[in-house]
Amino acid sequence: METGALQVRRQLAERAQLAALLGPLSGLGYVAFAASAAVVGDPNRFAPGIGPHRSAEDIAAALRANEQTIRMSAYLMLASVVLLLVFLACLREALRRGERPSEVAASLAYGAGLVVAALSLVGASIAVAASELQAGDPLVGKTLFAYGWDYFTVLAAPAIAAAGGAGIATIGGAGLPHWFGWFSTGAAALLVGLLVGRTAGLGAMAFVGWTAVASIALLPWWTHARPSRPD
Repeated sequence: METGALQVRRQLAERAQLAALLGPLSGLGYVAFAASAAVVGDPNRFAPGIGPHRSAEDIAAALRANEQTIRMSAYLMLASVVLLLVFLACLREALRRGERPSEVAASLAYGAGLVVAALSLVGASIAVAASELQAGDPLVGKTLFAYGWDYFTVLAAPAIAAAGGAGIATIGGAGLPHWFGWFSTGAAALLVGLLVGRTAGLGAMAFVGWTAVASIALLPWWTHARPSRPD
């Protein structure tokens, strides 16, 4: 009986270790897929000099000539959203642990992260629509291109809330290392600066970078160093 009980405990411990790695692995997976989507779908990579200022005919021609590349970028973004949702759930659970967890700040980080995921789905749908333009109206192609070009600006707002909420929760005593709290606060301030400076397009990559650091902060040897909330 004792051997059986020890075996069950060992299996439970192994499952707990795997569950503890789910957050970091999903976060780093999101980083990999999101960065790949950004590189593959970068308009200036397959059509140098392209932008909303170009004529509708030029934009439509670029979209038609690179429809497979644009579609691949959309699929990579869709995969990244799935991993982001898993990461956000694990992050929220970690932020709700600790000596003095802040439910409001943890919910803010989680909710804002969901908005980032939703906007990413919008971006992927725009990319899919743009890849299927074919012989359609060039003005439609330019409209889709403009939406895709500017959606990063909209993404900056929930990214600020996600990083800021995580920073406030961690500094306040959540179950993550203190350095992550200050890093998240600084990341939120950086995102505000990018938004004010009209370089919010970099904000999307800044959020991806923040997620990479958050994934490291979720590793078991960090989270186990902070006491858990008493039941």
